[in-house]
Amino acid sequence: MHRFHSAARLPESARFWQSLERTAFGHGGEILRLPAVQKFMITIEVNGRATTIAPDTTLSALLEELKFSLDGTAVAVDESIVPKSTFGTFVLQNNMKVEVFSLVAGG
Repeated sequence: MHRFHSAARLPESARFWQSLERTAFGHGGEILRLPAVQKFMITIEVNGRATTIAPDTTLSALLEELKFSLDGTAVAVDESIVPKSTFGTFVLQNNMKVEVFSLVAGG
């Protein structure tokens, strides 16, 4: 029997790893927890909030999953601006701090 956890807040690539965590029953009926997710996930901070993602997640994949428009968006990772042309190849690492800035027009 498998029990899958809700992964509504995780990027699509992270949902695959989330699905690896499951509960299995041992011979004595005890519940055995297989900690696959903790082993394969990394934690980053996005605009001050801890976020769990899959390894090898690119900056553009993260922005897409979090529904940020690339138009008018600037991103700093660990206090350094990341050029928009590198969003697709910039791979996020454990404990990175990501700040997303969106321009808003108005008066």
